[in-house]
Amino acid sequence: IICESVFPLPQIVAEILSNSVFVWGMTMKKNVIQESRDLYGIDDWGSGYFGISDKGTVEVYPFGNKQVSVELSKILSIAADKKVKTPLIVRSPQILDTQLTRLQNAFRSAMEDFKYDGDLRAVFPFKVNQRKEFIDDLVSSGKKHIYGLEVGTKPELFAALAYDIHPEALFVCNGFKDSHFIELAFDAKKMGKNVV
Repeated sequence: IICESVFPLPQIVAEILSNSVFVWGMTMKKNVIQESRDLYGIDDWGSGYFGISDKGTVEVYPFGNKQVSVELSKILSIAADKKVKTPLIVRSPQILDTQLTRLQNAFRSAMEDFKYDGDLRAVFPFKVNQRKEFIDDLVSSGKKHIYGLEVGTKPELFAALAYDIHPEALFVCNGFKDSHFIELAFDAKKMGKNVV
């Protein structure tokens, strides 16, 4: 779990996981907790990554199981202790990595089931989330899956060229717009990108 702010969240997560001195929140009745789970549908939209603990706190499960969990209230409390003000962004690159692996495994399984002889070359549309921190994590996690990038504009193409994706991964230039875009796509090919 990473927090985009002025303090190192991995250190804080280590503090949370190793320190049992903290007392968080108040005790809630189990039926109220279950009603909250049902009301907010967290078990559905959380997809195994988010839930409400038996203490009634929102938790994140970075690896999609409850073996490792972090209470969001603890993150906020530690951030406040370190004088970090909200709002803040709390990211979990482990969720991205786990989801990419699940997606790849689902497609590979379907390919086997349907005797598909082709190859799987997934790409992430750059326009969906251009945050550097997200793309850094995506490219890092995606290398083992030969995961590529898709761009549709010159600014996206310029930004995406900075990433060191797997050499066999596709670098999809979707819909050439003008001669400058085409020239830049050819330059990307000269740089060793697998441009299509």
